[in-house]
Amino acid sequence: MSRTETLLFTTVTTAIFLTLLASVAGMTLACANSLAHDVFAGQGSGLSPQRETTLARISALVVGPP
Repeated sequence: MSRTETLLFTTVTTAIFLTLLASVAGMTLACANSLAHDVFAGQGSGLSPQRETTLARISALVVGPP
């Protein structure tokens, strides 16, 4: 492979990797937000924004990839 081909290959694979990484991060945040807002908040009479944020962070730790 020439230098140009190597550079192009590296650029494309890096773009694919970053896209996948962003997708996984987005899905993790969406799932944690859903748990914190719909599941936990639905059980109480109303949570403060600070409590909901704390629950979202805990949910992200539980749901997130190891």
